[in-house]
Amino acid sequence: MNNVFDILGIAPTAELRLVSTAYKKKALELHPDRAGGDTAKFQSLTEAYELVNEQAKLDMYYQHRLFAAEKQALRDSVTVHSAELNRTATTNIALAMPNRPIVRESTSMPGLIVMTIYAKTAQENTPRVHQIDLTDFFHNNRHDFVSAESSRQCFEKNYGKAINQGEVLKLVKQMLVKKGIVLSNTCSDSDCDKMAYALPLRPILKLSDSAPGEIVLARFDKGLVKRSNITAWVGSNYLSLLVAGDLKQTMAKKFGKVICLDEFNQGLTELSQATELLNASDMVQPSTLSRRQSETLALAFPDRPILRQSTSQHGMIAATICYKNQMQHLILNELLLNNSSCFNSAESALNRIEEGIFLLCKSKWEVFSEAESEAKTSEHGASRLEAVTPQEIINFRRRSPSIVDDSYTTIQRPRMT
Repeated sequence: MNNVFDILGIAPTAELRLVSTAYKKKALELHPDRAGGDTAKFQSLTEAYELVNEQAKLDMYYQHRLFAAEKQALRDSVTVHSAELNRTATTNIALAMPNRPIVRESTSMPGLIVMTIYAKTAQENTPRVHQIDLTDFFHNNRHDFVSAESSRQCFEKNYGKAINQGEVLKLVKQMLVKKGIVLSNTCSDSDCDKMAYALPLRPILKLSDSAPGEIVLARFDKGLVKRSNITAWVGSNYLSLLVAGDLKQTMAKKFGKVICLDEFNQGLTELSQATELLNASDMVQPSTLSRRQSETLALAFPDRPILRQSTSQHGMIAATICYKNQMQHLILNELLLNNSSCFNSAESALNRIEEGIFLLCKSKWEVFSEAESEAKTSEHGASRLEAVTPQEIINFRRRSPSIVDDSYTTIQRPRMT
């Protein structure tokens, strides 16, 4: 059957009252008992009217059958987003990309296709957001909807190039960066590593330096900063991210509590200041002291940490300690950040770090709050493990230069943790 509204001779947006009036008028003209009547046309008219002679039927036809071919041709030619992309989200997209239409399935009326565009008309001096039902557009241009290509050309001639999925995904990434949930390329990978060590198990999301547009997740877990690409997940869930009321909460449900830009910058500043104070204590050995050499020294000074600049993690301070015959290597970022508020001098920084190392060794990596730390200290009757001084290292190397520099393998190594 042809379009019901064409058969009735009315506009596709006609109300039920006009549908009834049009049917009665046409029925009088086409009835077989009248002069000039046409049995076939009268039967088509009756069938068409029976499809829309009640409001519920009219709504159903309007939503599901009206211009079905034209709608499908449009879906084949331009990006028609799903109904999950609600009005608020499409409005925000339209505002971000003026004069570009975004087309979607209607949220409230299944089968209806609507368009949102931020532009000004010939009668307006300033642009505004327009929400447009495309039913009249299909009706007025239905003869152009014979193929996907002709449909695309017709749409672009009237409204311009529709916003596609790739462009929406790009906007989602920009939105995540703007809200500070994903860090931009201005944040270096080395700074991300520092904060990953300082806040273990907390994820950091960042735009990739090597692959533009890709989003990488970094997280410290089980002694390593592990990285994974989450671009595919963002691409699969961009619609839910667009309509999410709280983006941070949405990302936290998937990845855990993300270290956002404000917390990242503040933590990096506090960590840098704490690191400078600890370096000022003159107890931190340079990175030229290798990990192997620091292990040898740890064997010579059991239960006392060797503080040094990390060889592999630039800008970080590490501690090597042989505690109860267990060799441990610690990156001190977490201790430095957690205790930075207590540092008021190089001496106080050193004391707090020595206390923290003691608690880490005693608790087998468990991190305690300040109150728990005090309780733990009184329980064990000791407050800290004193770091080996530079002079002690110099004296030891003078006595046994070959042990430190050449003969590491001749020393029985303890179990590593």
